[in-house]
Amino acid sequence: MQAPRPRTVRPVMNWNKPARAGVLPADKVYAAALHLLGMRDYSEAELLSKLLAKGAGESDAAETIERLKELGYLDEKRLAAAVIRHYQQYQYGGRLYVRQKLRQKGVKEEHIASAMEQYYDRQTEREVLARAVAKERDKLPADLSREQYAKEIQRIARRLSRRGFSVSEIFHLLQNDI
Repeated sequence: MQAPRPRTVRPVMNWNKPARAGVLPADKVYAAALHLLGMRDYSEAELLSKLLAKGAGESDAAETIERLKELGYLDEKRLAAAVIRHYQQYQYGGRLYVRQKLRQKGVKEEHIASAMEQYYDRQTEREVLARAVAKERDKLPADLSREQYAKEIQRIARRLSRRGFSVSEIFHLLQNDI
């Protein structure tokens, strides 16, 4: 009876673990960037930060980002549109809130301005706010006293205000509830 052959273990690059600076070889930078972009879209600034954290050299990371932009894999306009749609459909963020989130992601101001103009006008913001208010109202228990209900409506108004919606628009929608 023969002894089983030992398994050959291939070295696997752990993409989630930060590496030491300058450790990632130039030919692996592109692969790392593609791996990251395969999970979600990134802004140029976010991707550069991720690649540098993984150990890529600054020039290698910059060259990779330029190559990805040329190939259409890295597109801040597409990222801005996706973030805007996300906050319109799922997390209900107002224009100010969405603009701030895009800035935090490192999206360039010209891309933010064009995407906001194209995808998030005042009427769209009102529709998103109306859906957010309806969702919040649906969460309220039916057996609240008038005072408790008024307090809950004020709490909803504060929450929506923190989410970047106009206070006047919020109170316009909630005026019958207070």
